[in-house]
Amino acid sequence: MTNDVAVYDAMRPGPANGDDPWLDRMGTRKAIVRDGLTIVPRSLAFCPHEWIDENGYVNLKLVQQSPRPFSV
Repeated sequence: MTNDVAVYDAMRPGPANGDDPWLDRMGTRKAIVRDGLTIVPRSLAFCPHEWIDENGYVNLKLVQQSPRPFSV
């Protein structure tokens, strides 16, 4: 797994009632924190580093072109 990158589901912090909406986006911990988002608990996955875009998020177009699935 030396070429794989840990990615997480991102969510926008919600109101005080704890309703945090999932953004349908996966990215590196650094990108998610940088953008003021939070990580969905227990959402760790690994993907090839080639699938990560310049912003630190998974590029779904590249994922769809590859037969390699995510691994948990």
